[in-house]
Amino acid sequence: MSPRGPDSEVPAGAEFVAGARVIRLLADLLDAGPTASVGDAWHAFPELAELWPGTGDPDGDAAAHQEVFGFNLLPYAGVFLDDSEDGGRSPDTIAQRFLEAGFEPASNDLRPDHLASELRFLAFLLEGGPRGAIDAAGFLDGHLLAWLPPFVFAAERSTAYGPAVRFLLDWLLEQRRRIAIRLGSAGGAGRADLGAVHSIMDDDRTGVREIASFLTTPVRCGFYIGRGDLAFLAHDAGMPGGFGGRRLMMENVLRSAALYDGLGPVFDRLDALAARNAQGWADLDRAPGVEAWAAAWTERLVGTRAVLAEMRERLRESG
Repeated sequence: MSPRGPDSEVPAGAEFVAGARVIRLLADLLDAGPTASVGDAWHAFPELAELWPGTGDPDGDAAAHQEVFGFNLLPYAGVFLDDSEDGGRSPDTIAQRFLEAGFEPASNDLRPDHLASELRFLAFLLEGGPRGAIDAAGFLDGHLLAWLPPFVFAAERSTAYGPAVRFLLDWLLEQRRRIAIRLGSAGGAGRADLGAVHSIMDDDRTGVREIASFLTTPVRCGFYIGRGDLAFLAHDAGMPGGFGGRRLMMENVLRSAALYDGLGPVFDRLDALAARNAQGWADLDRAPGVEAWAAAWTERLVGTRAVLAEMRERLRESG
């Protein structure tokens, strides 16, 4: 479903404030889950009703929300953009940005780089008049659009929140386009920088642990794979998946696959995941700020598919 923005006759400031209300509501959903209070506000927007992920069972909905965003799909910028498993560098950077803009988060319970925190900051900027909307465009172009699309691709693949976060992405792209039209801020991220990348296959010391780390670091491999994905990957290949963090689970899957002669199918499934993410970027509406990030992430995905192809070839030669 494509979001419908406010009417073009509405003054720009009011238009962006209206857009911010929807963004705050989506932030509340990502933060608290489909609670009764969030639901009351949610269903005041007819276009959102069909996207509601709640089941009417408060305890079940709370458990499902924790399972998704507490264990499987981690909603942190650092997880997607930092070259480390826990994404530990991004929170301080975002907190500094909040401070400079005069934004005070409503709760200290969330990391600054949690998606809900960043959405509330974006809404705060949009509510600040034309100057705030220009700053919002900069935040979208330079940061939020760098990691929200791969987060959405992962959510659509494996969670009940997929339709809601897809709407969120489309809504933000529409707000970004309107800022460009109404205020002349075409902007864009220019040359998007995801950091240096080195082929792990060029290092003779590369082993299972290094491959697992590569495949569970989105900014290196180009996609996000969660615990649920890894459990399904192992189960689908008839192997034990193990426990622990994503890197350890991936390492266990690869080691088990080697024992069960299942590396080929595992590489095939990972390649299909990379291809699906590349198609997601190709299909994404090219609002201002998106093009450079699409190119950067697609480059990562092309490299990962080449790595997987090389590993399959080495496996074939060794067998």
